[in-house]
Amino acid sequence: MPTPYSLTRYTSIAALPFVLGGCFIPQMTNMQSARTLEKGESRLTPYFVQIQNETNASDPVYQVGGMLGAGVNDRLEWQFRVDHFTAFKPEDDGYTFISTGPKIAVVEDRVAVVFPVGMYSTSIETAQIQPGIIVTPFSSRYVEFTAAARYIFAFHQDLSKWTVFNVGLGLSSDLNKWAIMPEIGIAKDMTNSEQKLLLSYGAALVFYFNEN
Repeated sequence: MPTPYSLTRYTSIAALPFVLGGCFIPQMTNMQSARTLEKGESRLTPYFVQIQNETNASDPVYQVGGMLGAGVNDRLEWQFRVDHFTAFKPEDDGYTFISTGPKIAVVEDRVAVVFPVGMYSTSIETAQIQPGIIVTPFSSRYVEFTAAARYIFAFHQDLSKWTVFNVGLGLSSDLNKWAIMPEIGIAKDMTNSEQKLLLSYGAALVFYFNEN
């Protein structure tokens, strides 16, 4: 029985010390509220995240990435995201995940759904879709609270499926212009009951731009 994301199949990640028994680390972040951008608006979100399993904090992996969003209309935003996973060690080249897809408002500024499609840089066989929901039950000009959940469905039968949950805050003097967003996350491998939970801790800077 092949293991998910077998290291013998995807040898380019063999140098990464935190591969979780042969599995790629999933894209662990949400780093956004349920608000969708209006037409003419854009959002740039760079972030830095530390990832570990639930019992081992001594050898973490880091997720360094960024997301660009652009408003299409009042209820639709298109997003593009790039994430690089690395242990910051000389023998580690790391690997990159690239995704793109829509964010759709369900309840204005309170509930949105996302449908990113992406793949790891190692092989097109790692293609996956990540449907998710984002809920922001509280927001003001200065602070907002957001919870999010995603299911990561990999198309290849040998690849792991994950459920990821995130909770984050947006903090700013004006959330319509910029924000600092601390966030924590947890991920469960749905195809391997023996795989330990993954935990993430990170923060983003969020910048809003308006062409008008």
